[in-house]
Formats: sequence, structure tokens, C-alpha cells
Amino acid sequence: MIQLAKGVLSSELGPKDPDLLSDSFTFCGPLVGPLDKTSFIEAFSSFKIREALPDLEENYSNFRVDPYDPYRIWYDVQ
Repeated sequence: MIQLAKGVLSSELGPKDPDLLSDSFTFCGPLVGPLDKTSFIEAFSSFKIREALPDLEENYSNFRVDPYDPYRIWYDVQ
């Protein structure tokens, strides 16, 4: 699961490799959503984060499996 989570992160949360997201994927944020997989990919693809912040380094670390939900991965971002 940790390797899968790292793959999703490296694909910029899905736009670079949408196959990493389940067909039943749903995104829901505090101000946006719920978005199905197609809507999410379209929205996130349009952000162009790397163009706006070419020197961005997320520094993901401390990946761990949730002790109560083995399908949930937690990690730190600095």
C-alpha cells in the first residue's frame, strides 16, 4: 500500500497516470466535491502546479499504514 501511495504522489495525485486511481475514486475536499475520477483528473490536470512552482519540493516522509484501516496510508509533508 505504501508503494501504491508513493506512485499516486509521483503521478501528481493521478493526472500523470489515472490508472493508479480506482474507477470508483471520489475526491471530496472542504470546498470542492464530491468529484468522480474523471472530473478530478480534469480539474487537477488544469492546475499546472509544476509550471507555477518549478522548484517545489514536497519532501514526503514517514509513510505508515493506518493501524485501524490497512487501506489508508498516512505520511508527512514538509
